[in-house]
Amino acid sequence: MEEADYSKFDAPLMMACNESHAQESFPVSLISVFIHLISPPDEQQKNELEAAGVVLPKRLSRIITAQLTREALVRLSQYDWVKALKLSQQMKRHPGESP
Repeated sequence: MEEADYSKFDAPLMMACNESHAQESFPVSLISVFIHLISPPDEQQKNELEAAGVVLPKRLSRIITAQLTREALVRLSQYDWVKALKLSQQMKRHPGESP
């Protein structure tokens, strides 16, 4: 495989990857992401996703959520069937909002 295709990373994900790389902490930090695929994955693509650490849902679609290492994200970016990788951010509550 070739180098990472950072054009598939959105800006918040790039920042999270840079922070993760700078910390170099143990245990390895996981980043919550949305993986956008060209189409639902075939068997080979499922194997590649699982090898990267993705836990596949029973109902597959073109968007899959996962918690992955920076290295796994770099590896997935190299596949032409991966359209985009986006940071999954938890919604922040506004002051005074109830849970």
